[in-house]
Amino acid sequence: MDAEHIVVRGEHVSLAVSPQGAEPQSLRDGDGHEYLWQAGPEWPRRATVLFPIICRVPDDTITVRGQKYPMSQHGFARNRAFDVVDVEESRASFVLAADDETRERFPYDFALAVTYEAHDLSVSITYDVENRGDVPMPFSLGFHPAFAWPLEPDARRTLHELRFDEPEHGPYRRVVENLLTDEEYPSLVGEDRRIGLTDAIFEDGAVIMPSVVSKGLAYLASTGRGVRIEWEGFTGVTLWTKPGAGFVCIEAWRGLPAPQDFAGDFLDKPGNAIVPVGERLQFSYRITLL
Repeated sequence: MDAEHIVVRGEHVSLAVSPQGAEPQSLRDGDGHEYLWQAGPEWPRRATVLFPIICRVPDDTITVRGQKYPMSQHGFARNRAFDVVDVEESRASFVLAADDETRERFPYDFALAVTYEAHDLSVSITYDVENRGDVPMPFSLGFHPAFAWPLEPDARRTLHELRFDEPEHGPYRRVVENLLTDEEYPSLVGEDRRIGLTDAIFEDGAVIMPSVVSKGLAYLASTGRGVRIEWEGFTGVTLWTKPGAGFVCIEAWRGLPAPQDFAGDFLDKPGNAIVPVGERLQFSYRITLL
């Protein structure tokens, strides 16, 4: 552990995490090869946690029990310093709990715990969302990691693909100004369960797959290097890059951006999860280096 990052290690993997946003900064194998985008002008972040919204809400404002609260894009968790707890060689937990600042934006008593654990070639990430208040708590949660694309310097960008575990026939959707549009588009996943990655896919922005059957996929280069990703509790997958940038985001979401015309109470926003009083919901995302 240093002043900026906490590093968890498995036998053949290491993950460096910043307490700021509980955001991973580096994912390396035993030979030191880097799998995460290392930030840049195209996107200044690396692997953000999205909470309590994904993308945006109209007018960057939520309404709770008749009162309006400012809510910035992707929520506030990614911009907050988490408390660091339970640090070991292969494991570290980070916690963000409600305080006066969060209540000015999100009037709920919550705790968001993010735990990273490394083992062999894998890193598992567990998210616990706890409702410490006296009313049901709505929220959305997403993990927004940017993987290097290409995965290594001598791998051609156009020779990278995603292989889903199951057929994915459901339509995908888009956002405009990070608000969800009504249009649905035919699945990009072929009958072979694959998407060949090209910049053209992202000319109109993110590809939002709101309901996926698979619980995992592989991101692979033709050279054989790749990662396997698995998730639990999340219901959708979103893919994003800025065409030509050196990354592709493979995001697990529980929730959706707000529709362009949404004007109701945040409790009723489509896609939100709801935690009963005194309970918690758990989600997980696992990365295995191939």
